[in-house]
Amino acid sequence: MKLERRGEARRGSQERERKRAAEEEKERGNKAFKEGNMDTALRCYETAIAMNPINPILNLNVAAVHLRCKNYQLCLEECNQCIAKVRLFGAEKKHLAKAFHRKGRALVGLKKNKEALSAFKLAQTICFSDEITQDITELEQQQQQQQQQQQ
Repeated sequence: MKLERRGEARRGSQERERKRAAEEEKERGNKAFKEGNMDTALRCYETAIAMNPINPILNLNVAAVHLRCKNYQLCLEECNQCIAKVRLFGAEKKHLAKAFHRKGRALVGLKKNKEALSAFKLAQTICFSDEITQDITELEQQQQQQQQQQQ
């Protein structure tokens, strides 16, 4: 019985250490991102994911790097990973909204405007944001202009 508890305590301690180390990597990634060093940011975020694979925010950060670098398909994949993890493991609503918002921006980059608009609107229903409203408005205006040009 005592050996079992010690093993559980050791595993818990190791888990806390991994999460702490992952958080440190994430912070290094955030610093690199703010400095515009996308390669370093990506490496840090991916290292953090390896240490704490259930944290959806890390995928959201990787998605931000890919979006900034205009790697839209990779951004889309990371957003989908984030969304799946939020649904499995939970997170604040604002993180789910950010994932759908970034997914929408990636879809715009991939010229999939109808899907992008759906992602933006879903993000907006989860957590209202002026930034999302602006993206919705711009995309709807763009679609109206395209329809008028086709007529």
